[in-house]
Amino acid sequence: MSDVITQPTIRQLRQRVFALSWPVVAETTLQLSLDLVNTALVVALGTAALAGVGAAMQLMAFALAILAALAMGAAILVAHATGARDLARASTIARQAIVWAGILAAPLTVAGFFGAGPIVGIFGLDATASGLGADYLRISMGTVFVLVALAVGSSVLRGSGDTRTPMRAILVANGLNVVLAWALIGGHLGLPALGVTGAAIATLISRLVALVIVGDALWRGPVNLRTRTGWRPRWTEGRELLGLGTPAALEQVAISLGWLGFTIVVGHMGTEELAVQRMATSIMSIATLTALGLQLATTTLVGQALGAGDPRTASRLAAITTRWALVLVTAIAGGLWFAAEPVVRLLVGGAEPELLKLGVDTLRMTLILQPFWAVTMVQSGALRGMRDTVSPLLVEASANWLAAGMAGWLVFRQGASLPQAWGAYLVVAPFLVGVMVARQLRRGRRLNAEHAAAGRPALVGRDASPEGEPGVPAAACPAD
Repeated sequence: MSDVITQPTIRQLRQRVFALSWPVVAETTLQLSLDLVNTALVVALGTAALAGVGAAMQLMAFALAILAALAMGAAILVAHATGARDLARASTIARQAIVWAGILAAPLTVAGFFGAGPIVGIFGLDATASGLGADYLRISMGTVFVLVALAVGSSVLRGSGDTRTPMRAILVANGLNVVLAWALIGGHLGLPALGVTGAAIATLISRLVALVIVGDALWRGPVNLRTRTGWRPRWTEGRELLGLGTPAALEQVAISLGWLGFTIVVGHMGTEELAVQRMATSIMSIATLTALGLQLATTTLVGQALGAGDPRTASRLAAITTRWALVLVTAIAGGLWFAAEPVVRLLVGGAEPELLKLGVDTLRMTLILQPFWAVTMVQSGALRGMRDTVSPLLVEASANWLAAGMAGWLVFRQGASLPQAWGAYLVVAPFLVGVMVARQLRRGRRLNAEHAAAGRPALVGRDASPEGEPGVPAAACPAD
């Protein structure tokens, strides 16, 4: 082994970040359009339908957070194995992640299918909205394994460096969903008019198609499923997956519970406020999901660099993705701020002026938060790539609950409006950013110190070696 590891140049790192991250950003943005299309089409069914579907989607987000352990654990472990060029181990992790996804999805499927009505009832909506939300949740939760398997499979591919296949899969699913949702909600193309139920069915079929595309790539790719062995649940891999992923899942559960609490507070403000909340969060997600895409890419990039034994490159990659997230999200949020009124008018149609103003004010308040959240999310992705999933759990979950509690106090004790309630998150956001940046920098310094203390090859220079870039192995390059 060489006694030095030559560092890649900043230009090479940026090229690597761009090649891996743009498909992930595109994928997460396309994921949003599934909900946006359904939201736009459901608006025509009335405020009750929009509020019901919004409540059901919030509950789905909570349920999926429970299963996030497998997807996150698989992404981290596959990224490290790929960086170390151990594709056999990466393939084993992929198979076990799918197996454990089925095991953990089973009880949620039963609970969602048979308990949809009482579960949606916690939002305190009127009978019509609750019934529509239960119809949507019953189909979505009853087939949750499809969504979980798609998430796990996509995470495995991203961890291996193939970020384009998940993007292609969701692109196909989006096109199909637009047609099916339009046809099944309103009764076109000879199909029955199923309303809210039609939206759920369209999403299910679209995700099934995406799962087939992802499954085909996993069957034929270097990190693959094509073997009869390794399909029985093994606690060794399960413990490793859950050990890394459980803090990430608990983080998502805690954050989702915080959002659920905030949504319940908004639900008690009124059906119109809950409908506006659903609309505003859907629009702001255009910016949020850009940051999410860079977060996922950062986990892969940092994990692969560390798997290759190059912590310095890992830290440099995290710095690049953080700057990119801040610039991109600020630009997107700024554009949406100035376009807030026409965008809201497009979604609410001929609503009363008071409802239009409430929508614009709420949307603009959520957009102010986006640069703060972008930095926080990418720092969280870097920490996960460094195999630290506990810090994001403690910091982000605590901040979310604090903000949700403040919002509840503002609404119930001070009579605050919906935009004012969102101000609680703005108060907490700067402190959240500061803590997450400090944690990531401290973790990076520790890994570099451990690397030096272990007597591993020195990290020198800024030119790439002829053999390739350390920390970004050829096996991890995205598939064409």
